[in-house]
Amino acid sequence: MIKLTRRDAIAGILIAVASTIVGRKTMSENRSNVEKMPALFLGHGSPMNAIEDNDFTESLQRLGRSLPRPKAIL
Repeated sequence: MIKLTRRDAIAGILIAVASTIVGRKTMSENRSNVEKMPALFLGHGSPMNAIEDNDFTESLQRLGRSLPRPKAIL
């Protein structure tokens, strides 16, 4: 069994935090020319919205056509 000292645990945490900070800085430098996407929250509303054709569903379709195509969705 390996015994982990408090000093070793803290050192490991500091190394992990430092590498994360460096990684984030590098990522942000590489994406300086990337267009930011808007953040949207869309409630699902009625399940009928998937099959109905009304003002609401048409507005969602217009919104979808007006936005650039995302590379990822969270």
